[in-house]
Amino acid sequence: MLSIAPLHSQSTSYYFSGPEYSLKDTWLGAGARDLGLQGSVDPAKLDALFSGRSPVSHAEFENMTSRTRVVNYGYDAVFSAPKSVSLLALLGEPNLAQRTRQAHQDSVEKAFEFFESQICCVRRASMGHTSYIRSNGVIAGQFSHCVTRALDPHLHTHVVFPNLTRGEDNRWSAFNSAFIWASARTSGFLYQANLRHELTKQIGVEWRPLINGTSEINGIPRELLESFSTRSKQIETFTARTRVGKDENSSKSRRFAGFATRTDKPLEFDLEQLAQTWTLKAESLGFSQRDIDSVLHRTDVPPISRRFEVQLAARVATSPQISRSEYTLYRSALNAACEITSPGVDPACFESAARSVVSSPLIRAERNRLVPNRKFIELRSTNNSIELGL
Repeated sequence: MLSIAPLHSQSTSYYFSGPEYSLKDTWLGAGARDLGLQGSVDPAKLDALFSGRSPVSHAEFENMTSRTRVVNYGYDAVFSAPKSVSLLALLGEPNLAQRTRQAHQDSVEKAFEFFESQICCVRRASMGHTSYIRSNGVIAGQFSHCVTRALDPHLHTHVVFPNLTRGEDNRWSAFNSAFIWASARTSGFLYQANLRHELTKQIGVEWRPLINGTSEINGIPRELLESFSTRSKQIETFTARTRVGKDENSSKSRRFAGFATRTDKPLEFDLEQLAQTWTLKAESLGFSQRDIDSVLHRTDVPPISRRFEVQLAARVATSPQISRSEYTLYRSALNAACEITSPGVDPACFESAARSVVSSPLIRAERNRLVPNRKFIELRSTNNSIELGL
């Protein structure tokens, strides 16, 4: 999935230390391309950006709006693979591991492209009037990691970006954080859908039923997944003991438990030795390389249903989000598209289908019936205008 954490420090040294750091960690985002940032992430350039300075001259950006951005210097968006995918990437033979990692990387980039498209607007206020305009994009560094704080296998990518973007008016300012939080869930759903498609296409794995947008590979025992999920056990134990909130299984309670049980990640460990330890542990539980091979080449990519848009429209029409803004309903429709299709289907058409359904006469009529004469602020750009209202 995708989890987002605000960064309250200008230092990014964590991402450039420890055995997981690699020169293969690269720049990401339209904002980075706009500044000519390519290839490996330079620590000095990323730190300069977190300080509101040019990565080239290290001078503070001109046309900077008020520095309210110092509350959050930036964000860490973490795309996490399901545990079964992590096991293929870290316990599989080299070719399988490489293909799995590449599928994860490609899925991260596709999902981040959507995430960036949803958050790249900035707010401008003048004489008591607030307007929104497009910005040039996100300036991010992506860092691939493979280990949890408890030293279990965990394939994930940190996409780290400063709270800084340049509007179409050429002024630098912070992002509107509401769009960042609002877009996280859908971006995570799209990451998972793309990952399932890529792995189904490349290695023919089957998938278990979806739970909250994610799924594990069919054929990998639950006992094995649980044995490599130390952090999940810690969180579950904490929530069961403290019963935080009304629902101990709610995402809010689990986030709180995650922070409460979090320890610093060890910075000194041997990845090769860890991999050997993981392999021996898996074998002791009766899961060998032969068992890994047995979950491959079971199926092909399923076709998308001819009734896909009809099914999606039915889901949207009964969604609790139907009376919210079109922007919110669009994200809800994308979530639904990821859930109602067969695991492994190509999600390339999901965004266009969601836009088509949300703007269809049927859905617009239902929205007008529920909320007549509703007014929305519009975000204008050269390509489209979308309704705001989270």
